[in-house]
Amino acid sequence: MALISSNAYLSMENATDNAQYIYNFMIRNGASQNAALAVLGNMYAESTCNPGIWQNLDSSRTDLGFGLVQWTPSTKYTNWAAAKGYESKNINGQLQRILYEKNVGIQWQKRTTSMSFAEFWDSGESLETLVELFELNYEQHAGAVQPKRKEYANYWKTHLTLDDDSVEKIEKAIAWMLNIAADNSHGYDQGYRWGPDYDCSSFCITAWQEAGVPVKTYGASYTGDMRAVFLRCGFSDVIGSVDVYSGSGLKRGDVLLSGEPGVGKSTMLLQLCGAISNQHSVLYITGEESVRQVKLRAARLKVPQDNIFLAAENDVDEICGLIEKEKPDLVVIDSIQTMRCMDISSSSGTVSQVKESAARLLAVAKKQEIPMFIVGHVNKDGAIAGPKVMEHIVDTVLYFEGDKMLPYRILRAAKNRYGSTNELGMFDMTGQGLAEIENPSQMLLEGRPLGVSGNCVACTMEGSRPILSEIQALATKTNFPAPRRACSGYDYNRMNLLIAVLEKRAGYFFGNLDVYINIVGGIALRDTACDLSVCLSMVSSLLDRPVSDKLIAIGEVGLGGEVRSVPNLEQRLHEAERIGFERAVIPKHSLNHLNPADYPGMQLVGAAYITDAINALKSDRL
Repeated sequence: MALISSNAYLSMENATDNAQYIYNFMIRNGASQNAALAVLGNMYAESTCNPGIWQNLDSSRTDLGFGLVQWTPSTKYTNWAAAKGYESKNINGQLQRILYEKNVGIQWQKRTTSMSFAEFWDSGESLETLVELFELNYEQHAGAVQPKRKEYANYWKTHLTLDDDSVEKIEKAIAWMLNIAADNSHGYDQGYRWGPDYDCSSFCITAWQEAGVPVKTYGASYTGDMRAVFLRCGFSDVIGSVDVYSGSGLKRGDVLLSGEPGVGKSTMLLQLCGAISNQHSVLYITGEESVRQVKLRAARLKVPQDNIFLAAENDVDEICGLIEKEKPDLVVIDSIQTMRCMDISSSSGTVSQVKESAARLLAVAKKQEIPMFIVGHVNKDGAIAGPKVMEHIVDTVLYFEGDKMLPYRILRAAKNRYGSTNELGMFDMTGQGLAEIENPSQMLLEGRPLGVSGNCVACTMEGSRPILSEIQALATKTNFPAPRRACSGYDYNRMNLLIAVLEKRAGYFFGNLDVYINIVGGIALRDTACDLSVCLSMVSSLLDRPVSDKLIAIGEVGLGGEVRSVPNLEQRLHEAERIGFERAVIPKHSLNHLNPADYPGMQLVGAAYITDAINALKSDRL
């Protein structure tokens, strides 16, 4: 199944795979056949079933419609998607939004019916009736009923596979699991996890693979990478309709992989508790999992458990009493969003509950002089109160960052009353937990293509630590009236600024080209010292001539095309030399403050303007 997501109109033939995927999603989530087809008929009229399409194909107008059902203004969906971690044009994100609207009762206006969206979802009314109801009450079409929408719905009725075999696969997977569970010759083992013994993730992956769903074939190997692969294989993200604590909302065949945000904070703290427990007592309070779940994860991570005391509790006053009674050397609260003060009427996770819970926990911690870690989740749209509402209360704020689809994690301090905030730690999320990355530069540059145009290496400072990272650029002829610009790991506005400088000051024209920037490894570059590398990678792609594999570029680029000096240049150059780079293009002004003898293995080339840097490269390989 080849799904399409682009800013273009699709023929019904080209939209078939998208339509089949959407239909299967709705059926798996309880929609009746006619309701699913009615939605599809309207979707094709609105977007040709293309999740990446903008109204009038104008992506510059956020006040216009966007996506499968043309949410208007587009921010109605895009803001929600960003908060949930979906790319705006991701088909799964848009389907989850529709499911969310159905579950919470929004968007559907009841203009011509007393039927709710949830009632429409599993309605047995005729296809023609449901097409009209969706058009008038969900899409809120102001004009006369459009007969074409019924034609589209009937087209999908005759051109899609309506009998989903997912039920059969679910039963096969469950039967396999029950058979293994009933056979005592199989056990739990990390070393032989693909049979005859299994662990949690390999057991689940193997079950679905045996049932005919190719999750293992497509790369699922442990809990950390399962979500992306399962979604690719047709599973739906049901976290929004399921209570992860009670299990309510789960249906037969659902696989609860992980909730938001899932970056690894609990794993990190559990490993920390294990290291501390050799000499100190630890009290671990979990509000998100059962004691059994935490113990299973501790066993998988090989965390010593003799001196760690677990409690599953949400009542803050009960927790404070437990701390005063046990007097542990360290307390972990996971997480603050699940804690509740029973004398406050609001629900867990609200701003008032988070602030009051944090205040009471910190009061008992300071009274007993016990260090305490409090886990907090941050939601981009602020719907769930996170650590930001209590930053002024605590002594230290640590952010654990990273792309959940990639194994790398960064720990940085945003506030520290007792030390520096200029350091960071970098970790690799493995099946056995977090492992420290001692040489992040070398790790991020491993496997980079050599002799390929559009690649250049930059050096950013993370605190006092220089880290080398590969920048990839692609400039290619556009197929659209307005060229596309896209960034991954780099500031979009900064990229456009540098393109303007290259056009105005250096004479390299990108006006009719799509330009893409990607920072390899999933890290984000915010350091202006990377400007020169970004510019050279774009010019390299434009000319289709590679930058030397042994060259690094460091410098900020101003609007006049000048290459400006950057802080910590000496540390950056020493790191590049240690990794094996032999030539560095740097701001010309900075040459006066450097001793070339300090860099015996590296040639330093000064550039006053961006044109100087490009000319210096042309004399080498570009």
